[in-house]
Amino acid sequence: MKKILSLLGSITLLSNTPMSFTIAPSSYSQNNLNRNRNSRPVNRGRVEKPTHSRNRSNSLRKIFNKIKSSSNFSSKNRTHPASKYGTYIRYLRENINYLQNSKNIDPIEVNFIENTNHNSKKVFKLKNNGINKHQIIPLSNKNHEIELVFDTSNLYLEGVINTDKNNNKIYWHFNDAKITNIDDAISESLGFSGNYSSLVENENISITRDHINNSISNLSNITKENKHTIKDDLVRTILTTSESMRFFSVRDSIKKVLIDDNKKIIWKDHKNTLNDWGKYSKKYYRILETKIVPENQEEYNKIINIAVLAAESN
Repeated sequence: MKKILSLLGSITLLSNTPMSFTIAPSSYSQNNLNRNRNSRPVNRGRVEKPTHSRNRSNSLRKIFNKIKSSSNFSSKNRTHPASKYGTYIRYLRENINYLQNSKNIDPIEVNFIENTNHNSKKVFKLKNNGINKHQIIPLSNKNHEIELVFDTSNLYLEGVINTDKNNNKIYWHFNDAKITNIDDAISESLGFSGNYSSLVENENISITRDHINNSISNLSNITKENKHTIKDDLVRTILTTSESMRFFSVRDSIKKVLIDDNKKIIWKDHKNTLNDWGKYSKKYYRILETKIVPENQEEYNKIINIAVLAAESN
């Protein structure tokens, strides 16, 4: 009986429907069992319950499909410009949703923000998992698609996956990338690092909707011969994806160029914000711990501009 109870205790039901089971009959009832054999219920076999990991895998696959369906937000089409921004926001939201469901970020409770336009926006923090993990997300335009490989511990771009003329997947990674191999892809080094001091040769890099669209096309055609010409394209792509996940202000700037074809933003205008992510993440954690808000409004605004905080130091 202890073994039976132990077995039953390890079974988790798929629904609220009670599970039925049959206790083996004792010998004195065997005759009755033989007489009623024709009316005995048919054993239809055991129903396999989806495991927790399988459920999570299915959930992540659904989220990934949502990311993919909203990854083309920069192409020229007849769609109203505002809908491009709506598609873009869905794209960012589902990427953050993917990070949350894959246990790489956690939401945080923010109750100290007053009289700002950030009240309705969720804030997250990266988890300090201590392991190298990556997330691959698609980005496309009307004619081309690439995949971006991000380090989930810091949202840094590690490289870009495209497809060559022989239909081979090529993973072009920075030479300082922690993730240098991707399943089913040939690894190639870009020959330069992924930090801004290496990528930004001209701080006046401009970003428009057409620039974003063209950068996707250029990154889909990286070769050994042209790989040193795509640094500006990488900067625009980073700003549009991971930096827009990190900062509300960058997200709002990309909104402007998606809505207005004549609008452009300059990388230099966001330089200090981008380089101070770790610094102001620490100040954000300090406010959460002490409940003390800086009196300097400019400093305060820089802190609450962060949408995804860097992982908290141990």
